[in-house]
Amino acid sequence: MDIDNRLDLSICRHVVDLIGSYSQNWSQGEEILRILNSVVLVYLTDCLVVFMDECSKSDNNHIVEMIHNCQVTMKTLIAVIPKYVVQTGTVLEPWFITVNTKLMQHLVYILQNGLFTSNCQSIAAMTLVLVLKSLSNGNSTVDLILQCLLPHHIEESTSSWITDEMRKTGYTWTSLSPYCQLCVCHGVIAMLDADHLISQINEQQILLLDVIFPELMTLQTKLSDSYSILAASRTLTLWSCVAKQALEKNPGDLKLRSTLCGDGAISKKLLHYVWENSEHTIEGMRYQVKIIFDNIIEMHFKVDCEDSKFFYGIFQHLMNTSWHVRSKYSFLATMVTYLGSNRMLDLCPTLPRDILNAVDEQTVAPYASDLYERLLQTHKKESDEDTRWKAVWILPVLEMLQRKNYNTTLITQYCLPRILKRCPECLEYIQMHMKPSNQENLAVLITCLKVARCQGLLNTKWNDDITCWHGIISVSSLQQALCHHDNKLSLQALSLICDNTKTTESITSTDFQLIKTFLEVNMKAQSPADRHYIISDIKKFLCRIHESGLMLWKQRNKDGCQSQLELYKDFLEWLFSFLLNNLYPDACHPRRALALSVLNLMNDIFSHSSQGGSLNGVQFGFIDQLTTNHVQTILECLNDSYSKNREMALQLIKCSPTTAQKVSNLYEMGLDLAKGNKPQNSIVGANILCLVYQCGIESPEQILQDLLVYLREQIEIGKCSLLKAAAKYPIYGLLYCVRTLLKELSSSHTRIIDNYLDCLIELCLDASSIVSPVVCNSSPEGYLPVDEQKDASLEHLVLRGNDKEQNEDGDDKTSRNEEEDDKEEEGDSHTVTPQMVLICCWITMKEVSLLLGQLTQFKNSNKKTLLSVQQMKTLGDFFMDILMKARHRGAFELSYTGFEQLCHLLWRSEVKELNSLPVKWLQILLTEIQCTNEISQLCATRRSAGIPFAFQAILNAECMVQKDRPNFKHVMIQLLDLSLGQSVNDDTFAQVHSLNILCALYKDSELGEDVFPFIADGVKAAILGFNSELWGVRNSSMMLFNALITRIFGVKRTKDEHSKKNQLSGREFFSRFPSLHSFLLKQIKIVSQDTTSLQQSQFAILLLMSRLYSSTFDGIDSNLSLSEFVPYIQKCCSCSVWKTRTMAARTLASICPTSAINALLTSLIVSLPTSDCLQLSHNTIHGVLLQIYHVLEMYWSERLPNNSLVELMNVVLPQLRNSLWLITSSNKCDITRALYLHILNKYIFTMQKIPVDDNHKDFQLHVTSILREDTFCVPSSSMVPGTSLLQETIAEITWKTSVESSSIDWLLALLNNASYEVRRLTLRNLIDCIKTSCDNAIKLCDSRDLFRQLIKMVQHEIDYDCLSMVFEVLCYHSYTLSDSTEWSSMLVTDSCTLGKGVNQCPKQEMKLSQSLHALTFLLKSVESFTDGPGYEMVPSSFINLTSKLVSVVYSDAVLRTLLDNKRNEVTRYPIGISLTK
Repeated sequence: MDIDNRLDLSICRHVVDLIGSYSQNWSQGEEILRILNSVVLVYLTDCLVVFMDECSKSDNNHIVEMIHNCQVTMKTLIAVIPKYVVQTGTVLEPWFITVNTKLMQHLVYILQNGLFTSNCQSIAAMTLVLVLKSLSNGNSTVDLILQCLLPHHIEESTSSWITDEMRKTGYTWTSLSPYCQLCVCHGVIAMLDADHLISQINEQQILLLDVIFPELMTLQTKLSDSYSILAASRTLTLWSCVAKQALEKNPGDLKLRSTLCGDGAISKKLLHYVWENSEHTIEGMRYQVKIIFDNIIEMHFKVDCEDSKFFYGIFQHLMNTSWHVRSKYSFLATMVTYLGSNRMLDLCPTLPRDILNAVDEQTVAPYASDLYERLLQTHKKESDEDTRWKAVWILPVLEMLQRKNYNTTLITQYCLPRILKRCPECLEYIQMHMKPSNQENLAVLITCLKVARCQGLLNTKWNDDITCWHGIISVSSLQQALCHHDNKLSLQALSLICDNTKTTESITSTDFQLIKTFLEVNMKAQSPADRHYIISDIKKFLCRIHESGLMLWKQRNKDGCQSQLELYKDFLEWLFSFLLNNLYPDACHPRRALALSVLNLMNDIFSHSSQGGSLNGVQFGFIDQLTTNHVQTILECLNDSYSKNREMALQLIKCSPTTAQKVSNLYEMGLDLAKGNKPQNSIVGANILCLVYQCGIESPEQILQDLLVYLREQIEIGKCSLLKAAAKYPIYGLLYCVRTLLKELSSSHTRIIDNYLDCLIELCLDASSIVSPVVCNSSPEGYLPVDEQKDASLEHLVLRGNDKEQNEDGDDKTSRNEEEDDKEEEGDSHTVTPQMVLICCWITMKEVSLLLGQLTQFKNSNKKTLLSVQQMKTLGDFFMDILMKARHRGAFELSYTGFEQLCHLLWRSEVKELNSLPVKWLQILLTEIQCTNEISQLCATRRSAGIPFAFQAILNAECMVQKDRPNFKHVMIQLLDLSLGQSVNDDTFAQVHSLNILCALYKDSELGEDVFPFIADGVKAAILGFNSELWGVRNSSMMLFNALITRIFGVKRTKDEHSKKNQLSGREFFSRFPSLHSFLLKQIKIVSQDTTSLQQSQFAILLLMSRLYSSTFDGIDSNLSLSEFVPYIQKCCSCSVWKTRTMAARTLASICPTSAINALLTSLIVSLPTSDCLQLSHNTIHGVLLQIYHVLEMYWSERLPNNSLVELMNVVLPQLRNSLWLITSSNKCDITRALYLHILNKYIFTMQKIPVDDNHKDFQLHVTSILREDTFCVPSSSMVPGTSLLQETIAEITWKTSVESSSIDWLLALLNNASYEVRRLTLRNLIDCIKTSCDNAIKLCDSRDLFRQLIKMVQHEIDYDCLSMVFEVLCYHSYTLSDSTEWSSMLVTDSCTLGKGVNQCPKQEMKLSQSLHALTFLLKSVESFTDGPGYEMVPSSFINLTSKLVSVVYSDAVLRTLLDNKRNEVTRYPIGISLTK
């Protein structure tokens, strides 16, 4: 090898790669390297030097390549150096020493120079350790490593030539950045053997335990960026793996055993690290933490496998962790190996159901299902009783599938497949327990069968039984499921039929009939997700027809095969005809979308039939079936308002051989539609023109040329009169057609595009100049340009007369067009309004921006852009002008898209003039937003209009192209300074602009990782902005704060804003943003001082703090403790603003640790006044009660063990007795009285989680006796705030305490209450009791007095919810209208009494529900009449009213299905006539 060739960089890199390939598991290559060892090492060292020199010389476009070359060279050195040491033994040759000395110098340079990437520095550190190891040659390697790399860990260093050479390089520990220090530690662990790492430095210290580990724990606190944090985690993982290996090799080492056992100092610190980072936002961190946890557990097991105390402690800690924490499940899965399923079930008997409850959340479901599978499998091996095992693990799954308000999709997707895969015999158990006797059982059975069939567990041999589907489930049950109003059930049933692991299995006539039944009912599936599932299943079914048809064709000589093929063909012909019939003109979007999708599937799978069946066995060809009428039907779909439907229709039209003759006459029509003044027409015109091009009727160049001619004409008209253009000659339609056509030409006709590029840009700029005055106006919504019109009343301008005047002077072509328009419209006039002008302008600007952005994407054969330097400058100036001046969102929102595409080109450009343009634009924008409002051309309202979009486009493009992102960091720092009001001119408009721009940048998902280091400063700017005197600053701060909350805590994963699914632990939050701890503490001290006035930033601080919860290790580091906030948050609970008090109470409950809840509750209850003599404001009392309520709510929601809840109640109950006067009439504040009662009702009278002892019963009786002394039926004239809430709460407690009594006076009193909330609550409780078959509720349904009261309510009830529930209760009551002449005559006198409330009901859903219940009650009454004297006794008013109710109910599909179930029961009565209509 000639060393001089190193100057050729490509040859150097090629030789380095060649050497690397020789060293990788190739014996002959390794032999060559041994022979040429000295030459190879020298050459690699020289190559590294050359590449490093080029790094300092290269520009930004080549430096990355050179750094990568350095990395590859160092990796090759790592592979080659050990081979030399093995070969030479203890003798080091002078050349080797020289080479390694040179290497040391350059490797240290890489570590100290920030020019090199993080990965390059990490490899350099490993190479440096390897070099030192090879120079030590086995003699005192550890001492040499310490003296050279970790000198601060030794008291006295011995001098040697190696240490002297190391000093000459300038290496010191403090000269390295924290990340490079981490790289050195990683290199030591990775490059040294385990024996070296556990060798003693002196009599007490070990390198691995006493040097490396403390350094790692210190360094991981100093690193802030995501890459460095992840690198620290990987290094700790490597450390734990090496420590585990050392323990395996030296099981008797006492120091290793004492420090690495679960109770050892190192293991405790590692566990601390695990708990702290288990829910880190970086997925790689969570993965590394899981490995560290596994290693900790395994090391403890190796040290003391008999010690269960440590494992129980870990298990208890994990069980106390929230079920929303994903890492909890992976940690518990590790514990299964060491504790076993039986022990874990003994410690937590509800574990299976707790896990299944967590599967309801998407982010947790995969982890929870993994744990469930691990426990299930382990328990099966440990358990001898198969029945008990199934009861523990299978029954809970079935119960969850039957639960309402539970996401059964997730349990079906994650849990069921794992269970059936591990235990196929469970399917028989499920079929035995889930007989399809009701809807719930049917849904569960269908779901389980579907999952089993997807896994090939169902034995579905060919069976054409018309009563039982493959001998598994009855056909009638399947039909019921396919037509069910529950979409999930019908889709599961469809999947059961369509899914099959054997695609060649024959399809029965029953299957075809079931598919027909489903399609006839579900063609109007409203949900896009439902349509997606239907299309997916139908595709599987069609593929099965194709595959099994081929199989049958091969076996066509066998009996039955030919008839089966005919069955296939008949079904496909029916499906083809059925789908085309669903494309009628008035068909709704879902129907058309589904029909077109399935037709496209048929075209893809069965495009052609064949002679003799060589292509598909069923001899059905989609194209062969298409006739001219069919093509015409599909052509009409081009007028559909949904683009997806139009695209699918185009795909179908193109495949038909009759399309050309059908489309040949459509070219002129397409051009006319493109010129029209309706956006929908231009879309249809664009589709027709594309079709004309694809069918070869006109050349693309001719179409483009015609479009540009018409476009130029309309632009000229717009220059003369924008009003006329807006009314009859809008520009956007032709622009859209041009853009659509260019999209079709982009891949194969770049020459045509290149020829028309100048013309396109010129026309786009002309169009934008016409509409810019409108979209850039300060009030574009009401702006009407005044050009040739002299009349001041321009909003009523009629263009017809003006058109005729202009036609006299216009060109002949325009005149002919105008005359044709006049003939078509026959006297219709056009009134131009500002709305018409604005729509024309902003859509035109949108199309111009999209078209210009599209032009930046076209490339020639050399993969270079078609745009010239000047054209790119022109486009950039255009986009900047629009984004800075436009006021209408429709105009600048899509300009951002085109501008971003242009910025991508510029950042990647090798032309310095172009590459510098984005930086120049950023400076212009930053300067502009700091100008005073008098001279600024920017919009300070409308969220700064297009300015945030301009910043986004430039910075987004930079972040995708450049790794270091210097401009992004510079801009963020400047914007944060401005947002804090630190501008040079002290202008508030600069603050508003900066807040709006920051909001856009924080919301941008593509900048998620890049904005992370600036989040803390953003929070400070937002909170301080709330204190501004200007509304604009406060409004922008509010939007920025909202964006930051989403960026920090993620998008909402539940409807509950304060669920732990959307929270972070306080320690995790402040470890990510440490500066916020002191800032928030200072701010909350300030806002908590004044509780009588509204503090602008108070609510924001409390809202942020409410998203935090106390962690297990909270308080270990005092500067990160949440406990410091507690006294100030409690002061906020006395604020005069109700919402602030509520938020403060929620925050306190969230940050309070579980261990301190008892003490906190005690102090809160003691602080309540014991009598009304104490002077304490009701705001303060209300705040204390809110704290008690939310603390109890948080405690209950944590699913704590029963003994903890019992202990809590034993603390709370004695203290509550002293302040019970607050629930009496002595307390004049109904709000505090109602809240206290609500606390008692929810946590004292509802003791579902814990057993009720005598103390609880005595307390309940005491409260009940107090309530009986005070009446709650307050007259409406004395209603004050909180009265209705108080009455509702007392009614709830009254229900719970009186439902067991024999008297119903209390029930009648509740139903007669003046408050509709009380009546509604009572009726709802009554219905729930009836549905749950409560004995006392059933007795109530036999009460004559209750029936009388319900009939009275039918006549006089004014609340629609109550009236609907009254009818529902009447349906369950044993009495009917036929039981009393008095009651029946009371309603017969006015046949509309029942229907009056129904017809006046404001909500359709409520109206339908009310109608159904009323109809059911009437049918029951009619049946009672006919069971007596006969049909003639049925009042005609009942029949007329019932007919009206039937028509109302039949307007809703769901209720119609429910009513159809009663059809057979009532058709024998006169009312049956109405039902059969």
